[in-house]
Amino acid sequence: MNFYHLRNLLMSALVAAGMFGAVQAQTITVDNLTKPNAQVIFRAGTNTIAVCTGDVANCPTTTGGTSPALITSGPPPSPATVGNAYNHIFAASGLGTGPITWTQTGVLPPGLNFSATGSITGSALISGAGNPPYSFSVTATGSGSVASPTYAIAVINPTPPAINSGPPPFLAGNVGTPYNFNFTATGTLPITWSQTGLPAGLTLSASGAISGAPTAAATGPFTLVVTATGLGGATDTRTYSGAISNLPTITPTAPFSRAINQFYSYQFTASQAILANGWAVTTGALPPGMVFDTTTGTLSGTPTTIGLYNFSITATSSNGPSAPLAVSFTVTAAVAASA
Repeated sequence: MNFYHLRNLLMSALVAAGMFGAVQAQTITVDNLTKPNAQVIFRAGTNTIAVCTGDVANCPTTTGGTSPALITSGPPPSPATVGNAYNHIFAASGLGTGPITWTQTGVLPPGLNFSATGSITGSALISGAGNPPYSFSVTATGSGSVASPTYAIAVINPTPPAINSGPPPFLAGNVGTPYNFNFTATGTLPITWSQTGLPAGLTLSASGAISGAPTAAATGPFTLVVTATGLGGATDTRTYSGAISNLPTITPTAPFSRAINQFYSYQFTASQAILANGWAVTTGALPPGMVFDTTTGTLSGTPTTIGLYNFSITATSSNGPSAPLAVSFTVTAAVAASA
């Protein structure tokens, strides 16, 4: 028998007899699902049928036009976090228009309290090895009563986060230059990250990674506030200062090597106009026989000594000096002439 056949038969019989409520417990099949020991409830005025299974003696029944008693709120949240405020309100329907009184059976986590108005409030405390889930049920009583299934609330005591990464190296921040930095923290996972104050073009992911490239120079130092939020809502916040500049960058493209006693010339270029005498060798030494032109940024000459030579150069525009560019120049042995 499908649902619609059952509905039509029951409505015809019950309406004709002027009877409403529950049909005697029996095994029926509704929409191809077998319902053993079931109670069929006809709801007058709505032309609907409810099927209640399980313990028929405790199954909510209805009279004409009245909905069955139900606990309509969801289960209480779990886990509860030690030290955090906890609040859950139960709700029920089908118990008449008068007040509903609530009772609780079983064990709530220490620190949580149940009220006759159907709410759980308080702040969970540490109790017992491992803090296993605490099991309980609730009952709502009005014109009738209805009991909930068994609920469970576990208790956790997470370690609050503590940021342990050093400050991000913003002093070298430059417009257009890709930037990456990862914050880290100790504490119970998951830990999520948030920020205020990052310059335009940079973002902080929820996992604590700064990425992007600044799109504009800062008019002055900026302040970055970073917050790590741990399980349960505990936070750790750090404040950093930084600066984003619009400095030139040097972009070499040539190989830096030449055979001994062979002439070499290469002109470096920069992303901005460089001041007169704005090019400089800042560290290291050039290969013997070679010179660097501080006006044009040209490295030239005839190397006279085989070896590897490391040095750095910078370029200064009206915005300031570039970051040093490290150069490794190799002077090789002369290539023997073919016969």
